[in-house]
Amino acid sequence: MKTHKHAISLKTVTDACDLCHAKDICVSSLLDPESLKHFKDIVHHKSPMERGERLFMAGDSIHSIFILHSGSVKSYLESNAGDNQITGFHLPGDVVGIHGLEKKCHADTVEALETSCVCEIRFSNFDEVGDTFPALQKKLARNILLQMDHDQEMMMILGKMSAERRVAYFLLDMAKRLKGHGLSSSRINLSMTRHDIANYLGLAVETVSRLLTRMQKSEVIRVDRRSVEIINRELLENIYNRSDDDNNSRLVKG
Repeated sequence: MKTHKHAISLKTVTDACDLCHAKDICVSSLLDPESLKHFKDIVHHKSPMERGERLFMAGDSIHSIFILHSGSVKSYLESNAGDNQITGFHLPGDVVGIHGLEKKCHADTVEALETSCVCEIRFSNFDEVGDTFPALQKKLARNILLQMDHDQEMMMILGKMSAERRVAYFLLDMAKRLKGHGLSSSRINLSMTRHDIANYLGLAVETVSRLLTRMQKSEVIRVDRRSVEIINRELLENIYNRSDDDNNSRLVKG
């Protein structure tokens, strides 16, 4: 796998901000047309990454943060033994590269799950961002805090929930995030593999496949390869909200 290196100034290509699928939820959405023109001068639109290409690696010095423009990426930690632990999946509009800011080096590796593009805000420009666009800096900081809160919540959930509740939470969380990005909250197109999902949830691949099949037979979801349609959100929420004792007794019976 190679690490992504190339960047193209927005001024040298067709205006990517105007064409961006995430422009309505991007941190730049607060800006008026005149401010947006100036903002484009300090933001770089990197050339597309292909599936498996790395945006950066754990241990790399942090010089920028990134806003996902299109596609999707995953972040993961790598142990000394070479095992990966996925820490998150990121969608258009998400801020990427925030972990490790205090140490000035990336704490995780970010890799494209499909053809993806990011916009880069370089650290050398952060003072200019704050001085010129205080509302933008405030929203950017809020997005970073929300993402860190989400990551912390996910870690707590994975440590306490049964396998079935984890899968239900994952589907509901993806649906909620897609809705927040202006997309359908009932149909989830999974760019990640079942193995990635299992790794993220701390489960065996066979367990994830079995639970998805069970939810489909119970007419909670409909699965078509990497597409999952939520057809009964109430039942899915019931699975998530059910106590682990109830889930465990259900698993014994089922």
